[in-house]
Amino acid sequence: MIMEIQTGKFIDQNLSEYLRKYTSKNDMLDICTDNVSVYTLREVMMRNRKVTEENKPVFLLLVVRAKENADKEIVSATACKKDLLELLDTI
Repeated sequence: MIMEIQTGKFIDQNLSEYLRKYTSKNDMLDICTDNVSVYTLREVMMRNRKVTEENKPVFLLLVVRAKENADKEIVSATACKKDLLELLDTI
């Protein structure tokens, strides 16, 4: 199933979970604007508010940040796995 961000609708539950896992309040502070507050981003992320024409562009930036953070987690997990396998090989 393809996730969509549609104006006038709540975001998908899976997207909400991804954003909660891969973004922080600091990410939201970096992204928010004069027109879209951290509170609004959080409320859309938590599915308490619907996506609007005004918050959609900023919300999409949050999705991009989550993707970047998820990529960093993959790199970190890969390095961890490699190190742990090397350790186990010495036992």
